[in-house]
Amino acid sequence: MNSFLLLTLLLLPFISGCANQAFFSPSNNDKPGKEVVWLDSLSGNKIAYRYYHPTISSISSADPRGTVVHFHGNSGQMEQTQEKVAWLTDYGFNVITFDYSGFGHSTGKATDKDAYLDAISILNYINQYNHQPLFVVATSTGSNIFLRAWADNPIEIDGIILDSP
Repeated sequence: MNSFLLLTLLLLPFISGCANQAFFSPSNNDKPGKEVVWLDSLSGNKIAYRYYHPTISSISSADPRGTVVHFHGNSGQMEQTQEKVAWLTDYGFNVITFDYSGFGHSTGKATDKDAYLDAISILNYINQYNHQPLFVVATSTGSNIFLRAWADNPIEIDGIILDSP
């Protein structure tokens, strides 16, 4: 038992020092899709996002039912997770997917602080330009990133879905 405790204490600094890198592990899967648009983040990085307009003919892009923004999880990126929300365009919603710093097309390194600042940046951007009901879908770690940013930077949101928070 003492040797286990000693080994744990010796490895603890190594494990905690690598926690950020181990926790934030963006993949490099790059699928083609809608054109990438850039947003300057409070993190100092450029975050990539894609904006999808409603696809049904009865609803114009000027009068959608609402806007849905997706906060992806730890090892995802917008191309991998767009299928979770892009289908909503068929029902008259705008959809925004984006990558945190260090994920997908976004610049910078993947850190907890930068993801938090990126989330605040995307919420501020949407709040400034969106005039429809706003909904958030957040998956896994994206749930925690979103909730922390929203708690510190509250904006009006009409509905929230947290998938595996």
